[in-house]
Amino acid sequence: MQFYKEGDILTEEGSEDRNLFVLQEGALGIFKGETRVAVINKPGAIVGEMGMILDEPRTATIKALKHTQVRKIKSTTLRQLIIDHPAIVEEILKTLASRLRNTTEHFGILAHLGLNKNEENVNDTE
Repeated sequence: MQFYKEGDILTEEGSEDRNLFVLQEGALGIFKGETRVAVINKPGAIVGEMGMILDEPRTATIKALKHTQVRKIKSTTLRQLIIDHPAIVEEILKTLASRLRNTTEHFGILAHLGLNKNEENVNDTE
C-alpha cells in the first residue's frame, strides 16, 4: 500500500511510467493541465490504466485530494498485467466500458442541444 497526503502527485501528465493505481481510501483528482476533469472516490476504482494499455505517455495528472491510500500495481505491458493480475484486467474492462457509456451519453446530450459539431469526424479505424 502507498499513502499520499492532500496535494501529492501520484503521476504526472506526460510521464512514461506504466503503473496502475487501485484506490483503497480517500479521493483522487484527474487533471488536464490545471483543470480537474474527474474525481475518483470509490474504493476499488482503478486509475492510470490508459498509459499502460496504449503504451503512451500519461494523458493526465493524478493527484491526491485528501489523505489517500492506493495499491500501486507496477506493470510494463498489458500482456504482463494479464499474466500477473487477471482480476485487475476484468475491473479495467468494466471501468473502460463505464467511461465509454458516460462519454456516449454526454455526446448524446450535446448532439440533442446542437453542440456536437464533430459527428462526421468519427473514425473507428484508429
